[in-house]
Amino acid sequence: MAPALFPRRQLPGRFESAGLAIERGMGWARAVIDNLDPALDGEWTAS
Repeated sequence: MAPALFPRRQLPGRFESAGLAIERGMGWARAVIDNLDPALDGEWTAS
């Protein structure tokens, strides 16, 4: 098999750790929800 013309690189936004990816995604979701409903004001508690 011939070598690739361009070396493979990690895509931006990808994480080696699934846990880190989930944490980053949850942080993004919280920021979006806080911007949509300022009344929440970052209060995130598990019921």
